[in-house]
Amino acid sequence: MGTYRDEIERFIYEICYQPIWTSLSEYLVQHLSLLDLTYSRVKYPDSACIEDMLLEFTKNVRVDEDSLLFDAVVSCTLNLEEESYRGPVSCELHQWFLVSCAAVITDGLKSLEITSIQQYTPGMKREATGQAVSKNIVPILHKRDLEAEATAFLEKFCPQALETPMQVPIREIAEGMGLDVIEGHRILTNEKYRGDALLQKTFTVDFLTKKTKVNEGEVPQYYVEANHEAIIPPEEFEMVQAEIARRKKIGRAYSGTIFGSKIVCGDCGGYYGQKVWHSNDAYRRVVWRCNRKYGQGERCCTPTITEEDIKKLFVQAFNKLMSERTSAITDCEGLATELENTSGLDQEIEATQKEIDTAVEQNRRLIREQAVTGMPTEEFDARAAMLNERYKKADEKLARLKAEREDHLTRGKGICRFLSALDAQPQNLEDWDEQAWNLLVSRVIIRRNGCVEFVFRGEITITVRAA
Repeated sequence: MGTYRDEIERFIYEICYQPIWTSLSEYLVQHLSLLDLTYSRVKYPDSACIEDMLLEFTKNVRVDEDSLLFDAVVSCTLNLEEESYRGPVSCELHQWFLVSCAAVITDGLKSLEITSIQQYTPGMKREATGQAVSKNIVPILHKRDLEAEATAFLEKFCPQALETPMQVPIREIAEGMGLDVIEGHRILTNEKYRGDALLQKTFTVDFLTKKTKVNEGEVPQYYVEANHEAIIPPEEFEMVQAEIARRKKIGRAYSGTIFGSKIVCGDCGGYYGQKVWHSNDAYRRVVWRCNRKYGQGERCCTPTITEEDIKKLFVQAFNKLMSERTSAITDCEGLATELENTSGLDQEIEATQKEIDTAVEQNRRLIREQAVTGMPTEEFDARAAMLNERYKKADEKLARLKAEREDHLTRGKGICRFLSALDAQPQNLEDWDEQAWNLLVSRVIIRRNGCVEFVFRGEITITVRAA
């Protein structure tokens, strides 16, 4: 199969398919008499072999301690053979089976055991143990159980975190369990985490085979706000989306550290990068320096800076911002109101859209005129070229105006998010606060004279001087 409906289906086809096939073959040897032969020409088969096997669906996907448990409902095409007094007789028979499986999580789900096989009939139920898991092999936790589950997890894998606040080494724990860590933005961009729901992300192409497809505009989608209780505060979710958009815009220049792609050279506008001095001796030191400092062209004269200096300067800039908090909030609110008022741009967009519609209509009239009057080709081509040029310019202007309007709204929302984050901050910082840095700072510009400009997300700039 090229595509899979979910991770459990991928796991079954890529890891479990052959063991299930083998176990079913052994089951058929021992339990031929249990087959439903109502519609079979062969009533007393001597043998049955599997010709094809498809996964129909899975049931009771759960985790019990270190095992992944699930029931796979498979449909098989069997070839039955019988030696009768008239000679050998064979026929095909379609049969469904329920195959109960257990895979060891700590072995990377590579060890599979078939615990039982029985014929499947619609509506049959089987008692299941363990914790429920989604079809993407993710445990399903209720909010009321989060505290107990987190405590049990830490007691088992990182007991020191229960005594001292610390960052839990999730990657090391997962790798120790034999699991691969896959990084991505699927959770960070999923609207369900902010309490909303996007309906009809996929749709059923064939109701008989139950084949589904990602919705790429074939059917309408519906966005439901406040569909359920939010897991992540909506304001925090929006800040994450803004940060993802910022990193996407940066592209390959983005660095995964908290200072990466935020420190900017005041000479060339390029980003500072992390450099190591004396990497192999006792004088080893990590500094940040303009990545283009020793490149081709004019050399940048901006100074290097250490992480310790950045942290101290941020504390200074933060405290200076908070000392001017009232005026800063007033300026931000005024700027946000101005940016969110897009009435002027809306009028220009409407006028430009009318210009495009007019050019399109005149082009249609020209085509009809040429068809009725037999206008010379040279005249038709000249007039068509003028209309096409008019349409092209108007279309480019419309795209530019829409981008400008979107930029204004994005900046306005960013300032509002900044004000919400600022409201939750203390009046004064004594030490470095990584969360405040991530929430408030847009970029830091290093000038050659030693001045450092902190540009906050509210489009407020605070200048401090390095010692």
